Amino acid sequence: MDVKPWLTTATTGLLDHQFRANTKWIVVTRHAQPVIAERLRELQIQFMDTGGNVFLDTRDLLVYVKGQKGEGPIKTTDLGRPFKPAGMQVVFALICNPGLEQRAYREIADVTNTALGTINGTLRDLRHIGHLLEMGKAGRRVVKREALFDKWVAAYPQQLRPKQFIGRYAAQDPDWWRNADLRDLDALWGGETAAAIETGYIEPEIATVYLEKNLNELILRFKLRRDPHGNVELFRKFWQFRLEEQRGQTVPLPLVYADLLATGNDRNIETAKELRDKKLDRYLR
Repeated sequence: MDVKPWLTTATTGLLDHQFRANTKWIVVTRHAQPVIAERLRELQIQFMDTGGNVFLDTRDLLVYVKGQKGEGPIKTTDLGRPFKPAGMQVVFALICNPGLEQRAYREIADVTNTALGTINGTLRDLRHIGHLLEMGKAGRRVVKREALFDKWVAAYPQQLRPKQFIGRYAAQDPDWWRNADLRDLDALWGGETAAAIETGYIEPEIATVYLEKNLNELILRFKLRRDPHGNVELFRKFWQFRLEEQRGQTVPLPLVYADLLATGNDRNIETAKELRDKKLDRYLR
């Protein structure tokens, strides 16, 4: 049995990765919305929630109920600080930079683009939920990193990603990203585009860009136009560090993984698994 307080498109992707190794698990949650319930059934992931929605499929029994009202999605006030937007910026930096927790609070605040009060509260809550050890003179240590990352990925589509969203745009040439150099704009590729660069595993349908400034210059240079159904999505960059592996082109790999799962798209979920299996180990162990 696996207990998930809330389910999102990202959660279903995570569960798909986990349940391939153990198809007998059952997910228990507060509420599985109809679209999520249907997605779990498609993935053959058994579940039940507090509202009576359920999917059980064994050799002798098939039960599938969806559409029952439950407790509803978890509100931001129900979440601990590490899984609220500002706290998630801190957790993201800790995941991407093993050992960062050993630094002074001021240094952590600088690389996470958050206030000192957020650092203090987030680290305190991480201790309470068992993801941070205080070891006296030996300093602090993040523990159970993989479980912490999975919690972050599950909360990301609801809590942090929408707050960083700038808008959707359209590019005339769907392959514009192939020869586009973003480095002088302090912008980075995310999502499917970053996955294509890092793995060569998919052909991106949506080009995702994270940037801190230079928005108008980006739009003018690449002739982007506002379009709610366009093939380009722009997000604000919410961190202040750069990793050597990025080579000046892509966002940190943990964010690429989270972006892919947030789409709920089958091919992106498969690409995310490929990325996790081959490139995320150094962050999670």
